[in-house]
Amino acid sequence: MSSFGLQIDNLAVRKGYKALNLIAKGNSQKSGNLTAFSFTAPQGARPVIFIKPVKTGEGTAPHVLYKKDNTHWIAYFVGYVTAYVFTETHASAKGGYGIEIYNDNGEIFYDSETVPAKPLKTVTVGSVAPNTRSNSIAFPNTADVAYNLHGNRMTLGIDFGSKMLSGWRDLVVRESRGYYIESKRLLHRRAKSGETYKDYLRMLGNISNTFPVSMSFIDVRKL
Repeated sequence: MSSFGLQIDNLAVRKGYKALNLIAKGNSQKSGNLTAFSFTAPQGARPVIFIKPVKTGEGTAPHVLYKKDNTHWIAYFVGYVTAYVFTETHASAKGGYGIEIYNDNGEIFYDSETVPAKPLKTVTVGSVAPNTRSNSIAFPNTADVAYNLHGNRMTLGIDFGSKMLSGWRDLVVRESRGYYIESKRLLHRRAKSGETYKDYLRMLGNISNTFPVSMSFIDVRKL
């Protein structure tokens, strides 16, 4: 058998399927109390970002995705991460050659000029109580894996007698052979005169009434 060539067996594509293709990659840089990564995306694109913590043992999380104009975006994170940005767009063929595969709507979902995401698994996590952590989600080597967190909870409490504020948010921690979520206290101090709850959102992130219900993981070894 030849050591090169192309073989496709029983290719099945569900109606309307489009692959997520890599359009940007890079490390986040310090931006105030957060870190940030700037990138461009085609007009009308809806970026999907997977992240890999730069260091093991440090809590990370997506914070907010800000659209500056039609093509320029800034993604903010808790902690230092490598960001992998995907969209359902595809590159135009260069040089008049390559491979394109279409779904049954006549739309390109694979183009050999693009680099598609390589899913590994999606894991249901469930609720994590303040100051606790979830079970570890095991991988042979987490340096090869990036995550997307579905939902991100922030909890804020105040003792009206002492006027002490406490705030927790869910962070994702990378170990050498696993990922886990911890609900970590990031805010604990006396409330200041004139502060509003919007001030606390800027410190902790977006409020959500739901807990992270799942995490998706991709292989980033060749990205």
